[in-house]
Amino acid sequence: MKYVLVFMLSLAALGLGAQDQRALIEQETRQQTALYQLDENQAQQMLHIQERRFSNLEEIEPLRAGDYGLYLQKRRAIRTNTDASVRRILRSEQLEIYNEQMVQRRLSDSQFIKEKLQEGKTKEEIELLLLERE
Repeated sequence: MKYVLVFMLSLAALGLGAQDQRALIEQETRQQTALYQLDENQAQQMLHIQERRFSNLEEIEPLRAGDYGLYLQKRRAIRTNTDASVRRILRSEQLEIYNEQMVQRRLSDSQFIKEKLQEGKTKEEIELLLLERE
């Protein structure tokens, strides 16, 4: 799922047309709805969360070429805020699935960090690489 998300974000970052971006938003919403078994109200809220996320990503895209550090900080903030918004709409049984997804993300990040340390990357370089993988 993480790789699908990275792919979708990459496509969004390329400045796809509004119709293509809408399709990506709806696809991400369908995936999240299926994963967490969201009810109709939650699915509508998830759609709004994804719309906001994609809008925010599109808004910061010009920073990628100008101020890459700021761009990555804003990407981190978007991720954090999106995660918090998703957590707020989930019921307790859905939060269990969400928490497991977060454990898997942390394990994946940890493995990634180990690999990059072995390659001789600095902490700063690793931080940048982690944010790029989102």
